[in-house]
Amino acid sequence: MAEKVSIIVPVYNVQKYLEECLKSLMNQSYNNLEIILVDDGSTDNSGKICDEYAKKDSRIIIIHQKNFGAANAKNKGLDICSGELVTFMDSDDIVELNWIEIMVNTLHKYKADMVECCVDKLYIDKYEIVENQYKNNQSFTSEEYLSQYFSVWTNSLFYLKLFKHSLTNQIRFRTERRCIDDEFYTYKVISNAKKIVHINNVLYHYRQRKSSVVQTEKNLLQITNDAIDLRIERFEWIKRHFPKLKNIFLFNDINFLLYFYENAYFDKSAAEKYKKIAWYYFINSVKSFAKIKIIYLSFIMLTVNPKIDYNSVSLRNDDKLNLFP
Repeated sequence: MAEKVSIIVPVYNVQKYLEECLKSLMNQSYNNLEIILVDDGSTDNSGKICDEYAKKDSRIIIIHQKNFGAANAKNKGLDICSGELVTFMDSDDIVELNWIEIMVNTLHKYKADMVECCVDKLYIDKYEIVENQYKNNQSFTSEEYLSQYFSVWTNSLFYLKLFKHSLTNQIRFRTERRCIDDEFYTYKVISNAKKIVHINNVLYHYRQRKSSVVQTEKNLLQITNDAIDLRIERFEWIKRHFPKLKNIFLFNDINFLLYFYENAYFDKSAAEKYKKIAWYYFINSVKSFAKIKIIYLSFIMLTVNPKIDYNSVSLRNDDKLNLFP
């Protein structure tokens, strides 16, 4: 019998798009599914829509909870899912009706632990092709795949991937972080995979809409804190598990810090965190003899200060906090 596939779908205030999403799941050509809908305290009709569709399809499991955030909702799905294979889907997106079938068949064909498909962007009246940096179907070890974690942007996305349930190995999303998910979660699951396969089939349609949570101004300060707090944790993980990749992640993180310094939203607390993480990477640069990066990082530590807004996370002003006196 074909393996059961658990599809975890966090749901929050998406009544306009939810039915289209659910229909694309219920009508999959692969039948052995467990569709887990985690209604994260929706205040519109999303919860009711979930209940209505559960009456139509016994494969749908619903959890209604208070609004704890997307990370908590995904964890709830991981905690209860029973499928041998697992994937995620955003509740405003849609997928091709052979999405799961192709992914499962590919997993078996290549004897892989994880498979990733291609994605396009779905607008109101059109699809936009997303550049695929892999020209053919390709397989990777976890180290090879992580070596391209920053050069191929889809590598960090969890919603394009189908993977063996065993890869999660108690790995969960950080529930105190509400804005950044995949970049600081997916690498841990990838680390447990022996073989990862990328296929060129465009099977996932990623809806673009203005109300997307990560695009609202009120979340910008949280994004700043997420990115600072979780970056060192990821770098330490890579140093332990993939020491050959240390410099790739080191250089990327420092380049990020250089950009972030001038473009992120800060308050006093976030600025102090930035000070600590800058010194951390400065020390690691010295240890790695990354001379050019040391020069760049030394420059910002001595000359540049981030723009601090003391009153609002959605606006910046000219007040500055002297981080590196």
